[in-house]
Amino acid sequence: MASSVTNSPLVATVFASHVEGDPFTAFRDFLHKHMVYFRFARILKAPTQSDPLTVTEYSFTFESNATNDLAALRKAAYEWSKIMGVDVAIQRDDVFRRHKRLVLFDMDSTLIKQEVVDEIAKYLDEVDPQRNVSGKVAVSPSSAMIDD
Repeated sequence: MASSVTNSPLVATVFASHVEGDPFTAFRDFLHKHMVYFRFARILKAPTQSDPLTVTEYSFTFESNATNDLAALRKAAYEWSKIMGVDVAIQRDDVFRRHKRLVLFDMDSTLIKQEVVDEIAKYLDEVDPQRNVSGKVAVSPSSAMIDD
């Protein structure tokens, strides 16, 4: 027996770097073929001369409440996206999607210029210089080199 999912609206976000004409037609046709109740669509990001990326969002309700059916819809969307040369994400339209509470980053050289491992090694060298942790770690070019 398939487990049941919450009967909340779904949202599909489509990322395309080449859209000619109406950006909504192709994915609306996909949704229609998969028996969903289409609610609305909107453009989240229009293309510009310097950035051709178009991001569209589709709100819909899926006819089935079975988890397996939703998984099959997501798989079909994935297969469709490969053919169309776009990326598609289908999510439940609930509080967890609308109100993000956590963002994860790889901080090293992204949000800060230092490598965190190097900074930890420097701190450990200050605490116990005999261990020579930074000499053993040497992640970034500015850190100490490993002695062989």
